[in-house]
Formats: sequence, C-alpha cells, structure tokens
Amino acid sequence: MKKKNKPKIWIATMVFIALMVTSAFAVIAIGIAGVTASGPTYVSGIILSDTTWTVADSPYIVTGNILVEEGVTLTIEPDVAVKI
Repeated sequence: MKKKNKPKIWIATMVFIALMVTSAFAVIAIGIAGVTASGPTYVSGIILSDTTWTVADSPYIVTGNILVEEGVTLTIEPDVAVKI
C-alpha cells in the first residue's frame, strides 16, 4: 500500500515546485516592470488645458480647491494615487 502513495506524493511535490517556480518568476517580473514614481505632485487651482495625471508623477496631493475649466479634460490614469 505504501508503493501506491509514492506516485501521488511525487506528483504533488512536482506540482508544488512548479507553482513555487512560477510564483518566483511572477514576483521577479513585477519587480522588473514595476513603475517608479517621481512624485509627489502637489496640485491646486484652475486647470486651464487638457491635463493627464500619470502614475509616474503619482501621488498627486491636493493642497487646495481644484477647478477644471469648461471644455477642459482632466484624465487620471489607472493606479494614480490622489490624496486629498
């Protein structure tokens, strides 16, 4: 009966090792492709022209009222941190 369990243990061990190796590569890839920020960026006042807040300049720290002029677009990229 012990001989029947050995293949199951071996398969489980191989699956575990494969998952660990895959996880390690994922962590390394995230670290390599990670975004480096140059922020913080302090913002307040009137936005007079189309503006994009980027992850690279994140976090954006709002230090006063912000008004986006009519007809002007403020685009905030995904993953941008805005602190009010």
